[in-house]
Formats: sequence, C-alpha cells, structure tokens
Amino acid sequence: CGDSGAGKSSLAYACARTGWEYVTDDTSYLLRGSGDRTIIGDCHKLRFRPSAVDIFPELAGLPVTPRILGRPSMELPTAPMANIRPLDSTRVEFVVFLNRRMPGAAELVHYRPDAARQYMRQVLFGSPETLSAQYADIDNLLAAHVFELRYESLEWAVQRLGRLVRERC
Repeated sequence: CGDSGAGKSSLAYACARTGWEYVTDDTSYLLRGSGDRTIIGDCHKLRFRPSAVDIFPELAGLPVTPRILGRPSMELPTAPMANIRPLDSTRVEFVVFLNRRMPGAAELVHYRPDAARQYMRQVLFGSPETLSAQYADIDNLLAAHVFELRYESLEWAVQRLGRLVRERC
C-alpha cells in the first residue's frame, strides 16, 4: 500500500525481477466475504512513470501513454517477460505500507492497524450495507501483520521483504 509516488510499481517490479510471483503493481481487489484475505490483481501488465527509466534502464524507449485523468505512464505486458511469473490472485499474509519519504535509517516497523484502517476506508463508497461489508473485509485483511517499510534503496527493500517472508515476522 502507499500514496502516489511511494514506489509500489518500482518495488513490485524489482521483487518480480528477483523471482517473486507478480500479482499487481498498483490496485488490488479484496474478495468480499472470502474470509481468507484473497486479493486479485492485474498481473498482465506493469505501469511505470517515465522517470522509472532512471532505475530500470531496460525500460528506455518504451512509448509514454498520455492518461486523461492521471500522469503519463509507460505500460507493458508481462506475457513476453520470461523472468516475470504472473499470478492472478494470492492470499495476504502481510500488509506493507511503503514510505520512501521519511528520512533516517531504512527499517520495517509495525504499523498501527487504526491508521491502516483509516487509509483503506478513505476511498470507499456505497450504501450503508455495502460500506458495512467493505469495512468488515478490511478489518479481516488487517488481521494480517501490518508494517510500514521505510526505505530509499530498492535492493534493500527487496531483501528486507524477503527476510520478512522467510522469517514470518
């Protein structure tokens, strides 16, 4: 999770390049009422800002797509990428909020569930019944371990997330 510019796409791609399964680099959808914290994403494409070529030189020369309601982006399909293992859905074990803007040492710290809940609820809409169901699903999602990843280096972030998964906290 993270605000615009937090590095969601860059970190997802960096992880996928090192062998992680790729579900999505941005929006994911929590299956309502599943109880097992399953999310679905668009594993068939990656979307980057044009500045991503500074981090990933292999993206140089890709066409930039103007977006009506957003920033220009470069979109590429994952199918021709032999090193990317796409996965349509997965079960959430950890929720990690990305923070590249906090100065100081890179670290992975516990994140307050109430702050995570507030962040996730801010974009919801619908009838009172729909909102109630969405709130319940978010609460179930936040039963997973919730962290904030404070980082600058993608390499460090990939390694730290790998250690989190191996050690299960």
